[in-house]
Amino acid sequence: MLDKEVIVAIISVSGVLITAGITLVGYIWSKRQNKKVIFNQTVSEKRNIWLNEMRQYISEMLALANMAQNSYKPLEYYIARNQVVLRLNERETLHLMLHNQIKILDVCTSTNYLAIRDKVIELSKIILKEEWEKVKSEAKGEE
Repeated sequence: MLDKEVIVAIISVSGVLITAGITLVGYIWSKRQNKKVIFNQTVSEKRNIWLNEMRQYISEMLALANMAQNSYKPLEYYIARNQVVLRLNERETLHLMLHNQIKILDVCTSTNYLAIRDKVIELSKIILKEEWEKVKSEAKGEE
């Protein structure tokens, strides 16, 4: 039979090893969670930047298109337009629809400007709202 001191030593060592194992598992889990949180924060920040830039460029594009309904559009129109188009995801239906309306806006005249402008605004609002909902979900940790 084992001596009492040996049994106490085995129990003590076992307790230390179990504690070390639990601590290691906790550390690994915590590190993974921190990576997820940092990733979600980064994605949310980038989406916010994307949202703000889209609003700005859509606004500029429409203002410049309004000023140039019956003439050639200025370079600034095309700069804002291209900034919007480059931010669109061509794999998403609403983004494709917005891109098509922008192409129509490129050549529209005063007779159809208001209808095209309203369609661009409507599609933009829907896209921006969807992206904002994604930001909120990520902030809550739902994604």
